[in-house]
Amino acid sequence: MKYYIPYIIAICLVFFSSVHAKEVQTERDSILIKAKILESRKLTSKLEASGLIELGRLYFYLAVEDKDYLTKAFALFDEIKSGENNTYHGESLMYLQALHAIRAKNALWPADKWSIANKALAQMDKIILQYPDNIEIRFIRASTCFYLPFFFNRKEQVKNDFIILSKLIPKSHLRYPKHLIRNICGFMLDSGYLSNEHFTEIKSFYSTLT
Repeated sequence: MKYYIPYIIAICLVFFSSVHAKEVQTERDSILIKAKILESRKLTSKLEASGLIELGRLYFYLAVEDKDYLTKAFALFDEIKSGENNTYHGESLMYLQALHAIRAKNALWPADKWSIANKALAQMDKIILQYPDNIEIRFIRASTCFYLPFFFNRKEQVKNDFIILSKLIPKSHLRYPKHLIRNICGFMLDSGYLSNEHFTEIKSFYSTLT
């Protein structure tokens, strides 16, 4: 299961003690509460583009561990992608491919896992070419590929994505929600993939995100 888990919530899988299990449940409960609030606002047409993408992120986090949320997540990102406001068009495209990666994790047969995952990865690469400086889009690919087994040959690409993110984040972080940037920085620092130089830079920047 771990091989196809994208994004920061995947870190929860290493928590085995009862204390950590409570922390994981607390985090999940918090995500569910936030999702319910945004869902209510969406029903009353009071959810703008930034709210829609935030709801999409929450659905995505939930879908990582609960495949029942895949349908909701696919539908919402399709809605964002097809909407009149194209602010988050690229993000929605990338999240859709990351959702396909989750589908690969849940596929019954190894051949299906391989096929679905490779198709999603190929599309991710194309989207990166369209949006090379988008922090969120690049991180979705990097964090997805971080959990792939070695035979996908993505380790060097992940390292390169992290290097690029290390350069993009300090100068472009204000375009994104602070909690998202904190999650990205935290993931990178925990990955073990950063060089000493980039680790120091990101750690220093991370300490400023209060």
